[in-house]
Amino acid sequence: MLEYKKSNTKLFLFIFSIIFLFSIQNLSAQTEAFSPSGTPLFKVYTNYHYEMTPGASKRSAFELKRVYFGYKYQFSPDFSARLNIDVGDNKSSSAYAAYIKYAYLNWQSTQWLAFSVGMIEIWQHKTQESWWGHRYVYKSFQDEHGMSHSADLGLNADIKLHEKAHLNLTVSNGEGYKKIQDNFGKLRYSADLELEPVKGLWIKIYADQMGSGASIVDPADTSKTIALLTQQSLSTFAGYRKKGAYSIGIEYDLQNKHANMPQENMTGFSFFGSYNLNSTWELFGRFDILQSNTITGQTESWNIKNDGNLIMAGVQYQPVKGVSMALNYRMWNYTKASLTDKSGVYINFEYKL
Repeated sequence: MLEYKKSNTKLFLFIFSIIFLFSIQNLSAQTEAFSPSGTPLFKVYTNYHYEMTPGASKRSAFELKRVYFGYKYQFSPDFSARLNIDVGDNKSSSAYAAYIKYAYLNWQSTQWLAFSVGMIEIWQHKTQESWWGHRYVYKSFQDEHGMSHSADLGLNADIKLHEKAHLNLTVSNGEGYKKIQDNFGKLRYSADLELEPVKGLWIKIYADQMGSGASIVDPADTSKTIALLTQQSLSTFAGYRKKGAYSIGIEYDLQNKHANMPQENMTGFSFFGSYNLNSTWELFGRFDILQSNTITGQTESWNIKNDGNLIMAGVQYQPVKGVSMALNYRMWNYTKASLTDKSGVYINFEYKL
């Protein structure tokens, strides 16, 4: 892949400016009566699980993994806003920590163009997560392995190219919603193209790049430092869905210079599907593969402690709208034979408004 260049950044920002200036010309007064309104939001993920991993110290536990709550407000047919708070696991002293997940203004400037600014949704794995459909059970591939963020501070342009095709262009800090911008002001530039060529078939291509101004101690010579390089991501996805019957999806992900580290690359596949037994019961399954490269001079891949594959199978029950529960078995098989594979049985719950 091409290395990061300032000219790429300037071109990306120039395109953004042209789109924005054009959209301003389309502002018009509302001719129809409109009544502003809002909607409260909440979502909860909880589970009980039993660990089957040999030697596991904690065999079973009830967990509250995530609580989301927020509000959406429609100021006018063109302007709306969304605020979401994310309460989840805290790796420091307290059990839980709260973060602002979304806090953005959306402007539907024309029928084919919309802007979002603030703490916005990021498109890198959003579509895959929607097709997977069981976020409360397990994260989508890129989210699970630290290759992407679901939200970030930035600006997004959603361009409707056709009734069944749209393009998202995003400029963001790149650190995600739990961190502030780095000391060097390097931004993340991304493009996401999605289309439905035939009914039920969805195709997605995503790419981004993010530079870094930092440097680290050279592990080969501690008297020297080496500059961190531009991280580049490529993601492709294809899914097919027959409404009310079944859905399948496959994604391939590549991230060169993960976390801007020289030579450290990650790749992976995720295959998943679901089959509806009836309106309330569903079978689902998933198979993931995570791989990393071996750095020059090393004998093992740099991420060998995490490389491996996931096998998951389960059944979901949805008694009423907004309530889901799933009994599932999962196993993580490590690539490195000396590591102990992990497995367990989970009962996951989601309830949302």
